[in-house]
Amino acid sequence: MSERYAPEEVARFLHSEYERLAPAFDYETRRESAVPWEQLLDSNRKLMLAATTSVMLKFFPDRIKIEREEKPTSTVTVKP
Repeated sequence: MSERYAPEEVARFLHSEYERLAPAFDYETRRESAVPWEQLLDSNRKLMLAATTSVMLKFFPDRIKIEREEKPTSTVTVKP
């Protein structure tokens, strides 16, 4: 059986890699997001987690580590 990953674990890694690699592509990230995961604004952290969960559900549904009873969904309510 393949190893499973919690969406937050993947989101944390993706965030740190994005920030680490940005300078190599002559890209400067926003000051608010160029911080460790724990210091991200709550809205940024929630967005990264929702996007990561959505990607995992689409491409790797059998690799998601579910840490609660219900299955995560990629449904997000967006305010107009």
